[in-house]
Amino acid sequence: MERTYDVGAAKYAAKKLLKTFKKNDLDNPRLVDYLSTILTFAEDGCIPKLKARTQRVINYLLTRQGIFEDVLDAVRRIEEQISKANEKRRVMEVRHNASCHYYRNRLTDSDYAECPAKLNVYDVVKVPTMGGMHFSIISEINDEFVTCFPMTTTSRKDLGLIGTKSVSLSGCGDDRYEGIRLSASATRVALQDAIRSYIGSVADNPQICERLAKVVSFA
Repeated sequence: MERTYDVGAAKYAAKKLLKTFKKNDLDNPRLVDYLSTILTFAEDGCIPKLKARTQRVINYLLTRQGIFEDVLDAVRRIEEQISKANEKRRVMEVRHNASCHYYRNRLTDSDYAECPAKLNVYDVVKVPTMGGMHFSIISEINDEFVTCFPMTTTSRKDLGLIGTKSVSLSGCGDDRYEGIRLSASATRVALQDAIRSYIGSVADNPQICERLAKVVSFA
């Protein structure tokens, strides 16, 4: 199984990396772990600037060619960039908590008569996700829960900053999905709650179904 790291792990590694560089402790064996974590995070999140800066630091350690102060500045920028990403994650968690509260109140007021008898894969529900309430496509259903993936207008770059992969739904043959991305940040919702949150279905759009399968493979 491939190793992946979330923004929390990357932040920890970046802080340790900066601390080690400030001490000029360039022979510290933990540097390899710190840089590996950050590089993997940058690659998974498709964050080219972070990847390039990290690779620059790695090259310096391998060759010792260049000016130390310049590389130290690159390390500082790495730490700043990941700290900003971590703050974005924190904000999204706050939004998630708020949306959960709103969701519980909405379910209390919902009309059971408008709910379908059951749900199917590719149905769309509006549920609380990381970042707030989002229309989400169901990928799996069991007796108690459904697993779904949110649709969002957040850019690939911003999703990458928090270590989340995504797939564009643009060009799927339906103008409603232009500029929309399907995030790999899966959400689990109680089955009965999901039934009461039903919006529609994308089962008749094979391109969206294929892109959902791709996102599922990321999760």
